[in-house]
Amino acid sequence: MVVHDLESSLLAASAHIEMLRRAEPGLSQDQKDHVDRIARSLARMRRLSAAAREYARAGSEPQLESVALDGLVPEVLETLAPLIDERQAEVVVDPELPVVRADRTQLGQLLENLLSNAIKYGPRLGGRVTLGVSRVRDGWRMAVSDQGPGVPAEDQERIFEAFRRLPGSRREPGSGLGLAICRRVAQAHGGTLRLDGRTRRGATFVFTLPDLARG
Repeated sequence: MVVHDLESSLLAASAHIEMLRRAEPGLSQDQKDHVDRIARSLARMRRLSAAAREYARAGSEPQLESVALDGLVPEVLETLAPLIDERQAEVVVDPELPVVRADRTQLGQLLENLLSNAIKYGPRLGGRVTLGVSRVRDGWRMAVSDQGPGVPAEDQERIFEAFRRLPGSRREPGSGLGLAICRRVAQAHGGTLRLDGRTRRGATFVFTLPDLARG
């Protein structure tokens, strides 16, 4: 409800900004600069509002169905294609992808967030990201690895807190909710999401999906 009210106010403010833009011939350069700054601030607020909405939805009861990962993962990569091309990244996906019981939308959201983070926080150009899937005793283990600088040991749990952004992560735009959303999705499915602290280079995020989610 709060997000809905916030988005309504942002929409109204954006409409006023557009009215000012149409009056730009009569504005001074300084006034035009202020309008641009307000527009950028509103855009950041809209991104944060959208992330807050996703965070709320991530904790909802999953609508379980059979999800073929060999169909879902390509869809996620297609969404990320502009970012992949921009960074000239290589994304390597396990060739053996199973069918799991999950909420397709929530699982896609989790994978998109983890893969986009791995690309954004890896090398500026030419980084390699891997998505591995393996069978474990009670379900499935999925791991997304990158070639970035990694995460200091003292921050490996903090990064999952809502609105938490580490100093080194601020080079990229974001709301600080991405990993918090991913963890909520994992927990809603009866699984876990953690950072593999044994990784010596880069970062590896491990998501588990238990067979219990087969319902």
